[in-house]
Amino acid sequence: MKVQNLLAAVCLFAVSQMPVFAGQQDISQAPVVYVRGLAMLQLEDRDNLHIALPDAAGHDATITFVMNDGKKTVVPFKGHGAIRVSDPGNSRPIVNVPEVVRMKELYSSALKPLLDRAPRTVSIPWSGIRRVETEKVTDARYTFIRKDTGEELETFRPRKIAESIRIELASAGALDFGASRASFGLQGVKAIWIEYLPHDMTGGNPFVEHFHHYVHYVQRPSGYDFDVEPRKITGPAGVSLRAGNSFWTGGLSLCYLVAVD
Repeated sequence: MKVQNLLAAVCLFAVSQMPVFAGQQDISQAPVVYVRGLAMLQLEDRDNLHIALPDAAGHDATITFVMNDGKKTVVPFKGHGAIRVSDPGNSRPIVNVPEVVRMKELYSSALKPLLDRAPRTVSIPWSGIRRVETEKVTDARYTFIRKDTGEELETFRPRKIAESIRIELASAGALDFGASRASFGLQGVKAIWIEYLPHDMTGGNPFVEHFHHYVHYVQRPSGYDFDVEPRKITGPAGVSLRAGNSFWTGGLSLCYLVAVD
């Protein structure tokens, strides 16, 4: 099915490419999935990597298809879907995302993810993934503080924060979506960008207002009912300090990723 036809059929798109010929798969032809913005990851589920976007006003959720010829198609992202591959791998994928904020760093390893509450999700089986790694980080380093006491959280390692991640699929595959579990094979797609970005990226401090959205998707253990916010501790000259979820790259304020486990 051509991409144009698929766009008319569904609202949720987390896509991968079907092989043109049967037989051995060419891994280089498998699409790469990128995730950027106000997004949550569940990394410790045994079977799947889960990607979820919270319900946050003032943000646009989109999927961008990048074709082999360089053409791009942007569509709205709604609902729930899954990527499956045609030739799963035999080994556990390499996961190297030390820059992602782990919610258990803030609220202990006893917290429980609640991603079933999220209005937009995509899952990918670990057997269908070769590698997960950080794609881009902030220019500055950040720490987290308690909003009630102003104290720095000793459980969080100050560092540059991931703004986007890169997921290499193990092979070509297909898109499943919705309650009908309809399946679409796609050809000619080399990259898929899943993004949840603020409407206005030119000013203000959106993360100060939006970090609380993450908290709705985890169950904090007893004794951890306090709120936190990130704070910049280093950065390029000429950029003023902005506490909270505002990370500056070339003058733009972007959201960043968190892991809910």
